[in-house]
Amino acid sequence: MANLDYLRGPRATLLVSLYARALESQSPSTILADDTSFDIAGRLQADWTRLKVSRGVQINAAMRARHMDIWTHNFVVRYPNAVVLDLASGLDPRITRVDPAPGIDWYDVDYPDIIAIRRPFFSERVGHHMIGADLTADDWLDPVPRDRPTIIIMDGVQPFISDSDFQSLFRRLTGHFRSGEIVLYVISKLAARLLPRNPVMQYLGIATAYPGFDDPHTPERWGLNLQLVEEIPLVKSILKSSLPLRFRLLFALIALNRKLSRDSGRVLRYSF
Repeated sequence: MANLDYLRGPRATLLVSLYARALESQSPSTILADDTSFDIAGRLQADWTRLKVSRGVQINAAMRARHMDIWTHNFVVRYPNAVVLDLASGLDPRITRVDPAPGIDWYDVDYPDIIAIRRPFFSERVGHHMIGADLTADDWLDPVPRDRPTIIIMDGVQPFISDSDFQSLFRRLTGHFRSGEIVLYVISKLAARLLPRNPVMQYLGIATAYPGFDDPHTPERWGLNLQLVEEIPLVKSILKSSLPLRFRLLFALIALNRKLSRDSGRVLRYSF
């Protein structure tokens, strides 16, 4: 398998998230139970020792992935002819965790070189497509059906795209599809300032491009007919019940403060 130690910048985030899910899957109190990520990490040539992924980072990655998996599963059950668009999918085996029924068209989208790395790990299955493209380009959506209910997943997009490009992406997505949902992980303004100081982010040359937002209603003011359906600060997630006691206590303490709750990471769900 390819050696991925060359990856730097936003592309390198796939290593951090993959390794976080892989480690979390081996915990006795695992939230995600993502054995596929563990298998992929074991097959890659990468110096994982350089990625000092803390237990907190593992929990963050697993909790946000699990919430998005649940939302996606519920959507494809509700709409058996749905389209799923997983943006900046990296090496995330979300399709294997959700395991959609025949009739669902699932599109994994990432940079062309990342899709080339991704392909060998996923066997062909009916309705599974991969698109190699820069999300800021205009034409990558052309082959994706526009007349079916669509759920769009953005787990690692917001921090690494400029404000104008982020809004343009939303505009293209809501203009292409008739109706659907957008689910995403978002960081606050404070988190956007602090993330580049993380030693792992510095080592991999990863900087934030988006200034973050605190008010979850911000995208509703972009004139795109978006409506906030659900906001889940991770420290208030029902998933915390399976965590070790020290994390449950820490989360409960942070959850007492609304601003700190949002600064600790949230997943949001919008309809359009």
